[in-house]
Amino acid sequence: ICDKINDEKHRYFSIICLRQIYLLRGRFHLVDKYVTIEQNFVRKSGSQRRIAEGLINFGDVYLERGDLAKAERQYTDALEMLLSLQERYKACVTYCRLSEVALRKNDFAKAIEYARQGRALAAPGDILRQNQTWRVMGMVKAAIGEVVEAEQCFRKSIEVVGGNPIYDLGCSYLEAGRFYRATGHKQKAVRHLKKAEQIFTRMGATHFARKATGELEKVMKKRSKQNGKTSSVSRTKRPIEG
Repeated sequence: ICDKINDEKHRYFSIICLRQIYLLRGRFHLVDKYVTIEQNFVRKSGSQRRIAEGLINFGDVYLERGDLAKAERQYTDALEMLLSLQERYKACVTYCRLSEVALRKNDFAKAIEYARQGRALAAPGDILRQNQTWRVMGMVKAAIGEVVEAEQCFRKSIEVVGGNPIYDLGCSYLEAGRFYRATGHKQKAVRHLKKAEQIFTRMGATHFARKATGELEKVMKKRSKQNGKTSSVSRTKRPIEG
């Protein structure tokens, strides 16, 4: 269908949609196909804005695959273009992505700075940017041990969406669930991870649903181990009768 669309604008949009759908489903061989098509399309367009958007999209694919060097390069190039074009909306997104890259590289100083820059560009009425910037700030705060602030940020990232079951809300529940698992709040972890799993499953984002399921399994395994230790201790301490 995509190949039969003659209108360039609609064809470009369909390419982006297909690439995103396959990314959400973890079908990376098809993601690669549409990334290549998208790259050729944006180069031919000559539009700086489209080229910058394409770089963000390519960076997202590299980030999801764990290729941090390539992801960072795409995001950095995109950010330079977006700032020159005064594109606050997309620049905000790019700062969030760069913060995630820095977090994975354990470069906390950069992660904090990028997260702050993103927050500064998030318009008050922009629900998605508010959601994304609060989530990334929560991830940064959690990484540097500021637990109270991290929880507040995750809560804001969830509340600002207003319960609309979108992909970004699923990501916020997933990251909050990881945070609660890491800090030993098992019930909260399970509750948030189940919500992430439900949102991703409902929208067909099977790759991300599996991530939530994997985190849930880690919580359950830890819980069963602790229950086993408790029952073992109680049997050991049982008084001898007779």
